Formats: sequence, structure tokens, C-alpha cells
Amino acid sequence: MNTIIEMNHVTKAYRRKIKSGKGIFKSSKFETKEAIKDISFQIKEGEMVGIVGLNGAGKSTLIKSMLGILSPDSGEAKMFGRDSFQFRKKNAEYIGANFGQKSSLVWDLPFIYSLELNKKIYRVSDERYEEILEELEQFLQIGELLNVPVRTMSLGQRMKCEFAVITLHSPRLLILDETTIGLDIVIKKNIEEYLKHINAARNVTILFSSHDLAELERICDRIMIINSGEIILDDQVKNISDLSRYSYMMIKFAEAFDGNVELNPGLQIVEYLEDGLKIRIDKQMLSEKEAMTELIDKMPVENISIEKQSLEDFIYNLVQK
Repeated sequence: MNTIIEMNHVTKAYRRKIKSGKGIFKSSKFETKEAIKDISFQIKEGEMVGIVGLNGAGKSTLIKSMLGILSPDSGEAKMFGRDSFQFRKKNAEYIGANFGQKSSLVWDLPFIYSLELNKKIYRVSDERYEEILEELEQFLQIGELLNVPVRTMSLGQRMKCEFAVITLHSPRLLILDETTIGLDIVIKKNIEEYLKHINAARNVTILFSSHDLAELERICDRIMIINSGEIILDDQVKNISDLSRYSYMMIKFAEAFDGNVELNPGLQIVEYLEDGLKIRIDKQMLSEKEAMTELIDKMPVENISIEKQSLEDFIYNLVQK
């Protein structure tokens, strides 16, 4: 499997001005702040990777360093086996990117002009162009928008068109930074299905940065969490629930029960339900199996279901440490 992105001990710092004093005593000093610190990882072809971090955590600097927009102060950033900064123009031929509300569309003209422009820029053949349009119509229903001026479109319509433009040239890598903010659930679902399709059909590598953690959980295979410029977790989504400290049990009672019972310190009642309880399990103190045994022994249990900690709760607890 080919390596699409490779970061080897990459550090990038910024100098920022600090003003001090007043009047004629006013002076300016500079301080250096490391935005990303000694970051190393690889992303293989066909992976769908989510990047998560609080505002100011270093996500934007990391993405710009990967793309070659910024040159690392130390370390090495590679894309498609080439130096990201030195070959950024060459690499751009194989990348589709969208950064939030920064548009790739021609604002005052019908959408078809944006498609035709990108067709020429990326030298897409007529045959391939028609194939891609059919695919885009199937997943994003862009046909009805072809002759609509971009400036008259709703946010959801524009975003569907953005995805059409950035994938028209069949890129090997898609980089999506906060692209679904403000979209309704139907359009989000359409975009998610389209991303999964091109990943499966063409082995497109997708790098997805978002604050919508439920969305990342649905789309991505792997999650990288950045905090204060460092990668603090890099793992498969399916493994994260096992890494989390807490899980929850939903208990339904077979008969009336007030929940007044002494429990292991690792078990905490977090919610009283109409006919049961929601209990949090501290897996550092006891296992889910041990918790289930104790609850069945001490309560009139009719049914128990286990609810894993959400990605959002896991990340919140992780960055608070």
C-alpha cells in the first residue's frame, strides 16, 4: 500500500509581536510559539482519517505543512513520496481540497462554468467528464444546479457543487477542513455516501478535519487527536471505545426498585430512568463483566445493555487531562 502523506519529526513555529510599555517607553518584543511539535505519522493510500483538535490546537498549521503551503522549521513533510514544499505545485494535480467557506466556484456565473473551467485546468477528457457528471448526479443530484448562478444558491446547494468541482479530476487525495458546517442532515448524508463511494471505488485517500465528531465517527477509519501542537492519540476508530476509561450500562428493572443500594466505587448512577438506571463504569476499577455480575446480584434486573463512551466524550476527557 502506497504512502500518501509522511511527516517525520515536523516542527513549525511562529514569531509574534508583544507590545509592552506606554507612550515613549512603548516597545515591541517577539516571542516564538511552536504551533506543531515534533510530529510524525504516515497516511496510507485509501485511508479515511479524521483530524480532531480544539481551536488553536495546531490543526491548520498541520494541514498547511502537509500540503506544502508552509515549510517546516525542522523535520520532513512528504506527499506522494515527494517533498511537500518543494513539489507543492506538482502535488496539487493529485489533490482536491476544500477549506470551510472558501469557495472554488465562479461566484457570478452558472455552476456549469466552474465545472468546465476545472475540466480544462486538469485536462479531464470528454469521456471521463461525462462519467464523473453521471456519478455526481447519482450521489449529489447536481443536474438541476448546472445552469443556476452560484450566488443564488443556498449553502447546501453550493457545498454539493464544491464537492463536484474538487473531485472532478479524480484526485488521489481529498483534504476537507470544516466543509459541512451548517448543512442539513440530508445533504450531509449525501456527501457522506459520496465520500464512501469514491473511497471504495477509486481508493481515494480522505483527510477530514471537523468539529462534528459524530460525523467523523461515521466516515473515518482512523482518528488523530492534536492538542497543543502534539498528536496525543492516533488510532483506529473501532479501537477508541476500548481505550476510553468509561462505558455505560442501561438497566431495566423487572419490578419497582428505588436504586438505593451500595455499589462498587467504580459504579456511579448518572441518570434515573422511568423503569431503570443509567450507570457509568470506571473500567480502571472493574471490568464490564464484573460490573454486570454485581448489578445482577444487587438489583432486580430484567435487561442490561452496554453503551460505549462517545467519541466526543472520549476526546473531551482526553484533552482535559
